[in-house]
Amino acid sequence: MAVDYLVMLGYLLAIVGVGWWGKRLAALVAYVAVSLATKPTEEAAVDAWRRRVAGEPATAPEPAPVTV
Repeated sequence: MAVDYLVMLGYLLAIVGVGWWGKRLAALVAYVAVSLATKPTEEAAVDAWRRRVAGEPATAPEPAPVTV
């Protein structure tokens, strides 16, 4: 709930136009609030991203085992 208020305050400051620095501060507040409110990215997704950035070929995900 407090995160929602921080995000709303950040957007309000940006809309009102508190100057260049104020807009940057509002964006930073919104970014930090959302980052703290969401769960971290799964390690497998981060590893796949690092491999793609390094130029390694993309690998197809292994199919899930079939259960009957």
